[in-house]
Amino acid sequence: MLKYNNRPAAGLAALFLCTAPAFAQSIWEEEAWDTDSDGLLSVEEFREGFRERVNFADWDDDGDGVLSEEEFSSGIYGRYDGDLTDAIEATEYGAFERDFGDEGFWRFHGEQVVEARDETEVGDAVTPAEEPAREATGFEAWDVDGDGVILGNEFQTGFQTWGLFAEFDRTGDGSVTEDELTQEIFDRYDDNGDGMIEEPELADIGDDMGDGGFWDA
Repeated sequence: MLKYNNRPAAGLAALFLCTAPAFAQSIWEEEAWDTDSDGLLSVEEFREGFRERVNFADWDDDGDGVLSEEEFSSGIYGRYDGDLTDAIEATEYGAFERDFGDEGFWRFHGEQVVEARDETEVGDAVTPAEEPAREATGFEAWDVDGDGVILGNEFQTGFQTWGLFAEFDRTGDGSVTEDELTQEIFDRYDDNGDGMIEEPELADIGDDMGDGGFWDA
């Protein structure tokens, strides 16, 4: 079982390191991602830019090349523990509530994308996609023992009710590959589901990559 209090540096935030020269001057430079300069980000361009930003190996605690649900959820948990106290306190919960809310980043959004995901391909079979229960809502729902903080095990319990991991696990094999991770995140920015990220979707990426943004290290 993963130990949530042993995440490096600032948890998930510390995983998003600027390693490429293109990011030396700025966390987000649209030109560095848009390699063909057409004002759009294809999934291939996004994948290359995002992988320069996200060190997948830092998510993968056991080094097996894929993410288990526990590895995935522990990484997300660390992202919200900004003060490194190994607990999400009420003062930190605002960002957590926003990102898990109806319009939040972890909610699968985009009308056309949702319609396209009405059926999910699993191996050779196609099965109807099920709407996640998303039962954990409100600070009190996640804070199971009522002590005013959300601990790692409480987050794990609430996270499982969301079915979020299954959305990222596109092949239904119980793990998330790096390709699945980047594709699913791309889809969350591609709000209209047209297979390209353009304005105003590009602005959303800029906000999240910039200082204080979601992926800011």
